[in-house]
Amino acid sequence: MMAVGKKAVPEELLDSLLADYRKPEDLIGENGLLKQLTKLLVEKALEAEMADHLGHGKNEPVENLAGNTRNGKSKKTLKGEFGELPIEIPRDRHGTCPDRGRGAHLGARRAVAHRRDPRRVAGPALDRAPGHHPGRPGRGLPP
Repeated sequence: MMAVGKKAVPEELLDSLLADYRKPEDLIGENGLLKQLTKLLVEKALEAEMADHLGHGKNEPVENLAGNTRNGKSKKTLKGEFGELPIEIPRDRHGTCPDRGRGAHLGARRAVAHRRDPRRVAGPALDRAPGHHPGRPGRGLPP
């Protein structure tokens, strides 16, 4: 049995996940188990980060003094060796949840940004010419 961090993955879970396994494509193919698990794990981690940031879980009473709450989700594309994977990133009403997928902070949000486009490690405007940022003149990268 393989340990992940401090928790071990139950053998029964692995057996259940691999119950329909017949060929390598079932695991690593376009709609394989690894791609499905990556999506589910990343989205779950992002939800956990949001709950920690807001101080309350989804559909729970607002516990923070600012009254900040969830405000839907943004669609992003995670890119990696497995190809492209559409994911949903939760948003908060005040837009204060760290990183917002820009790669500026640690956590699942940073992993999403790095996997989505490695050029975005330093910020959202890396793939644009200096000074070219729609609606934000002068916000591009320095020469």
